[in-house]
Amino acid sequence: MDKSEMLDHLLTLAERLGVAVRTGRYEGKGGMGLVRGEWVLLIDRSMPGESRVDLLIDELCRLDYGDQYLPPIIRDLLDKAAESIAEAEPQTRESGIESDRSLADDLATAEGEAYDVRGADGD
Repeated sequence: MDKSEMLDHLLTLAERLGVAVRTGRYEGKGGMGLVRGEWVLLIDRSMPGESRVDLLIDELCRLDYGDQYLPPIIRDLLDKAAESIAEAEPQTRESGIESDRSLADDLATAEGEAYDVRGADGD
């Protein structure tokens, strides 16, 4: 499966899990947090497709995706990422999401609809 297909599957999963995905200028970063009780995932528009896939895996693995249909390779990547986080962070999986203040500030000021994060070149 190529990175474009993986990105499509992960964006579909985000949508099914109720995560709003937005792009913007976030200093080459991205991340997910709660804004007014809703999950929002920010992706810097300059990130290449592979980095977007990595970010989506790292963030979506923190949510309950167990009852969602996923291609085996996507489920394996999410499961491995979730295991790595659980081993690295003995705290709850969701508590680490909101720790970055600059990202929290970006989340608080992010407005508008969810954007197409695949990129103009199809990444």
